[in-house]
Amino acid sequence: LDFHPNGGQRLTVHVVSDDGKNLAGAVASVLWNVDGTWTTLDRNSDAAGLARFTECPSREIWVRARCAGYAPKRIDPIDASIPQLAPILITLEPAGRIDGRCLHGVAPVRDFTVVFWKDNPNHKESVDFHGRADGQFTIDEAPRGHLTLLAYSQEYPRSEPQNVSVDIGQPTQVEISLPDSIIGRGHVVD
Repeated sequence: LDFHPNGGQRLTVHVVSDDGKNLAGAVASVLWNVDGTWTTLDRNSDAAGLARFTECPSREIWVRARCAGYAPKRIDPIDASIPQLAPILITLEPAGRIDGRCLHGVAPVRDFTVVFWKDNPNHKESVDFHGRADGQFTIDEAPRGHLTLLAYSQEYPRSEPQNVSVDIGQPTQVEISLPDSIIGRGHVVD
């Protein structure tokens, strides 16, 4: 057994709304990658909007935050080997809402994941839905503006991407259709 423990770095994330109010109950996350394996730590923010991490590795890490009613946000990676003396500030903007249904043909899909992004598909967000007898879903943290979204499930391939426009006040309606699975048959020829 070759074991080399390293001490963790302390990191505090301060989550606020776009008008500067502390967001209690937001979920702040730190993520890092070691040899292709991602690790994620989540913490809920307190009444002061602060989420505290005590075990961040001394390496490049990504930080993100999400809160119901606000669009999630991730910031550029930081070098956690340099002690962070002040909290990392993440400002969340109010979100729009997407109401929709996920179908396969005319039948509702019970368990599925909806993936959405604004400009960069590498900054996608996903929401899992389980036991939806009618296939209906609501996403209350959709960024305002033009989004791309799609869905997939364990049973069916992913849907075609759809472009939608999201604004505050009026929910965006969407219907996502999952295609049939494609079955391939063949044989090996020597």
